[in-house]
Amino acid sequence: MGDLMGISVNTISAKDGTEILEIQSNGKVYRMNSAYRPHAEAEKFAVQYQGLEEGSVLLVFGYGNGIFPRALMKACSGHMKIIFYEPSTEILHCIKNIDEELQQIFSEKGYLVAPEKRKDDKRVYLTGQFPKLLEQLVTYSNYNKIVYTALPKYRDIFPEEYKHFQELIAYRINKFKSNIATAKRMGHDAVVNNIRNLRRIPESYCGDSFAGIFPEDMPAVIVSAGPSLEKNVQDLKRAKGKALIVCTDSAIKYLLRQNIMPDLLVTVDPLKPLYLFDDEQIDGIPIVGSPDMNYRILEKLPHSKAIFASSENTYVQQLYREAGHNVERLESGGSVATLAFSLCRYWGFSHIILVGQDLALADRQRYAGRGVLPYDEGCVLLEVEDIYGETAYAPKDYYSYLKWFEQAIAAHPEVRVIDATEGGAKIAGTEIMTLQEALSEYEESGFDFGEYMKTVKPAFSDTEKEEVNRQIRESRNRLSLLLKKLQEGIALSERGLALCRQGGNGQQLFQPVDAQIQEICEYYNGLEESFFVQREIDATCLEEFAGLFEGEKAETKGEQYANLLKYFKILRNVVREVYNMWDEQDK
Repeated sequence: MGDLMGISVNTISAKDGTEILEIQSNGKVYRMNSAYRPHAEAEKFAVQYQGLEEGSVLLVFGYGNGIFPRALMKACSGHMKIIFYEPSTEILHCIKNIDEELQQIFSEKGYLVAPEKRKDDKRVYLTGQFPKLLEQLVTYSNYNKIVYTALPKYRDIFPEEYKHFQELIAYRINKFKSNIATAKRMGHDAVVNNIRNLRRIPESYCGDSFAGIFPEDMPAVIVSAGPSLEKNVQDLKRAKGKALIVCTDSAIKYLLRQNIMPDLLVTVDPLKPLYLFDDEQIDGIPIVGSPDMNYRILEKLPHSKAIFASSENTYVQQLYREAGHNVERLESGGSVATLAFSLCRYWGFSHIILVGQDLALADRQRYAGRGVLPYDEGCVLLEVEDIYGETAYAPKDYYSYLKWFEQAIAAHPEVRVIDATEGGAKIAGTEIMTLQEALSEYEESGFDFGEYMKTVKPAFSDTEKEEVNRQIRESRNRLSLLLKKLQEGIALSERGLALCRQGGNGQQLFQPVDAQIQEICEYYNGLEESFFVQREIDATCLEEFAGLFEGEKAETKGEQYANLLKYFKILRNVVREVYNMWDEQDK
């Protein structure tokens, strides 16, 4: 029995002798299982999810004493993943031999999310890790197969926790849909940027060179372009010498007009407009980004040192890995400010100050220094609480960024985050104060980032630069060879179809064709350059491509060859496009 979270938990006996849970909360008593036949009750509850299609993910709010989870795992065994989210430590504590209980229930399809775990069980996640687990489990092939529910009585006892549970799931699914839409809208440009930015790789710096170099108590100030920046921009001058000033791309020209020179400029958007970088003072400020960033920015700023600090590009990751560096894929919520936040955490900052991070409209104004700008009258505005406790309105993209910040802050309680925006939406988990108050808490750091940049070495030595350039040139040849192999794959698939039409039977007849097709597929899958091809597929023909091998498998040999023929034709067209991009940047 206990009283954490305002509840007390007892175990009592049902009529059939089974131990069941009884919870007291807010003056009410809740019996969590049937007092007569708890196992039959659980089986009846579980059967409704037995018909969910293959590949579904079932998210269950509550774990209880294990009776319902056992029934669910049995009913849904083998064809879906099930995650149980238990909000109460007290309920977990009332289960005898919980480690054996979990081992008995969980197969490779089951997970538990809980406020604590007894030992290092890979299938048990802490509550703060739930967003990360969702990120792993929700994929392109199953994001529309996510189902969530709650065990009986759980919604009544834990209404706020259930609301949070729902919000996390909705955020992940909506984020995935947004990523798909972004891939279609920006994906092709991102591929172009990834290829064109290869020219900057040999002279670049790697993000891991800056991890852990900053004084322990030195804060980072992330400056965004929200309208409230106009209120406190002059206070940023006091940050020089105390903090690392990290400026987002939309805020840079406004800062420079106020005679404030940031330490770093962060940009990531593949389509970021070039007019944001028109001020000649920008050329020379170190730029942090990913290979996705608009390549024209680096061309426009030839004296700015390029720091690639985040990438999911396996080709680029391998280039850095061979030089002893590691380019991680930093968590990002879709905006340059969220990437800057992840960057500061990666570099070891335990104190982060947010400025200009309004995440809500202020009198129809989106950005500092640009006056009132029109926005789409048809855009959806969501109500949010501002830092003063009043109602504010956030467009859907701002709301998404707001929720990302709140989840990131909750997942990293060791990082102190101060919201010195002095306006805009309230970000849960932050300390709200003015920028002047925030900066007064910190002493001079004695660390000069500009001087450090003069001494830090690029990621590649002269010999390594030559090797990188050689590999990039060689990639063009591999893509050319891949085109020839894909053309062979088309011919082989047509040959297989012809054999089927001729009434061919027996594995021996098809074996030579299948073996050559398998060799072509293995060649493609083994190429680092396949990253660029897959990104172009995501941007231009994802549904058509993925649909070939999703759902039920082709039943006949003829259907298999017909799908392979479509597969090779689509892949050939995409590879030809990527080859042309490569050929263009090679000139």
